[in-house]
Amino acid sequence: MWAALLPNGNSVRVLVRVLTFRASGAEMLALGPRELVLGLICTWVAGMGRWRDDPTASLFMMSGLGSVAYVLALTSLLWLVIRPLDPYAFSWGNLLTFVTLTSPPAFLYAIPVEQWLSEGAALQLNLIFLQIVALWRLSLLCVYLRRSFSMSPIQVAMGAGIPIMGVIVVLGFTRMDYAVFDAMGGFRRGPLSPHRWEHEFLFGLGLLSLVGLLILGFIYVMTLVELHLVERVRTSRK
Repeated sequence: MWAALLPNGNSVRVLVRVLTFRASGAEMLALGPRELVLGLICTWVAGMGRWRDDPTASLFMMSGLGSVAYVLALTSLLWLVIRPLDPYAFSWGNLLTFVTLTSPPAFLYAIPVEQWLSEGAALQLNLIFLQIVALWRLSLLCVYLRRSFSMSPIQVAMGAGIPIMGVIVVLGFTRMDYAVFDAMGGFRRGPLSPHRWEHEFLFGLGLLSLVGLLILGFIYVMTLVELHLVERVRTSRK
């Protein structure tokens, strides 16, 4: 029984194809228990690497379990937004498996750049890593939605954009954006106040996210209303 859950060569091949944007929609829809276990292992390792050199991190975060909890929460949020769009064959389990398989780019955070560079240079390089990982994983999610469920570009934008921009806006309003930004980027600055570039970056990101959320949110609501009306017409004709 347990042998059926152990990742094998094919699981690794699928992981590589997903990360390099070569996996077809059929391949991603066929993700199974082996790929989920492999993805959770990658998530766990990435989580440990992210917190390996932070003496202030809790045991929970250093164990990598925090990253596992994160992918569960992210998957649930994405599912709540995408499910009402009614994509064919869409499931929480398949989405979770895919999200875990996008964890390896976060291995970049485990590179100990602070040991080789000055504080300023290390901060800038960590910011570059953060941007690379975020863009890579977001692009993978868009490809997954497009290829697996034949969603239109605007549906992909809503499904991928609304949850992420919503989180950024909420973090900004609750003033938790700096703490989360430092945690995600692996910034180690102790009690120092945020740098000016960090303030400008987060302010710009928050403003763009708010505008994007309002636009996509309006389109999302109109799309759901249209789907509801179409369903009512279809039901009335039966």
